[in-house]
Amino acid sequence: MTYTGFIPGRDEDVTGLAIASIHNNDKYVELKSQENFYVEHYENILEITYRIYLNNWFTIQPDLQYVYSPANCQCNSYSFVYGTRLELNL
Repeated sequence: MTYTGFIPGRDEDVTGLAIASIHNNDKYVELKSQENFYVEHYENILEITYRIYLNNWFTIQPDLQYVYSPANCQCNSYSFVYGTRLELNL
């Protein structure tokens, strides 16, 4: 889901919100358990991003994801992922 112009005066900026869920195949979960590695069947992700148009040739897009029950992580029940995309249009 995206919305353009969320902040007054920033009419081209785009705010984004996404929800995703993945499912590991039962065969994959079984194979990993034979290797003594526990894998979750499901992983859920909530993502928020904001694309900032600084001018007509440069944008910055920070992105934050909250992962609930990471499928391939045995040490945490949640994690945060952060990234930033820089776009240069020549």
